[in-house]
Amino acid sequence: METLPIVKKGSPQERNVALTFDDGPNPYATPQILDILKQEGCTATFFLIGRRADQYPEIVRRIQAEGHTIGGHSHKHGGTSQKEPFHEFLLGNESIERITGLPVRYVRVPQLRYGAIDNGVLRTKEFFEPPLREQILKKEVVVMDCSIVTHDWFTPMPVPLMLAKVNVQLHNGAIINMHDGSEKDPDLQTRAARTVRMLSTLISNIRSRGYEIADLSKLDLVFEHKRIRK
Repeated sequence: METLPIVKKGSPQERNVALTFDDGPNPYATPQILDILKQEGCTATFFLIGRRADQYPEIVRRIQAEGHTIGGHSHKHGGTSQKEPFHEFLLGNESIERITGLPVRYVRVPQLRYGAIDNGVLRTKEFFEPPLREQILKKEVVVMDCSIVTHDWFTPMPVPLMLAKVNVQLHNGAIINMHDGSEKDPDLQTRAARTVRMLSTLISNIRSRGYEIADLSKLDLVFEHKRIRK
């Protein structure tokens, strides 16, 4: 067993909440989500797929210009091959860094599956090898999980049920997982449509409960150690 320091939430002493979005950038949903966030006056964290950042660099630049935090979500959303480098996260981060000019500080594992095996290769293999291992131990790179999953990727889940789910689970330091994209290109036009419909109401509900929506970089993060069988 190996241990990996990860973050699922912020401090329970602070009444704030972070919004996060995975699998973008998405030319259909991400601009709409950015419009809503601007209208509501709040920021979020976008965990981007590297190859998709390469496809839509103008959206990445807009995310950055509007004050949001950008994290890495691997280069291809998993699917490592024994015939290819294992550096899914480094490759993805490099794509983002070429566009933003800034180092990627946060990474999130696709599907939050730390022990998943892709073609015989541990999905998080490079987390235990240089240079990511050293960066993670020094907290230069933070492996992010979440404490509330909206299940917005699950298309049969109706918007009212997603909102109710968040409302029941809401807590100090919550990190909420949503999606502005899809791991599959054919689903980009439809997959995050319900997330777009939900977002304004979600933000309103959170604020009505007395929580502040804070950027992930502003949270006092709580680290825990996850054991992973390599």
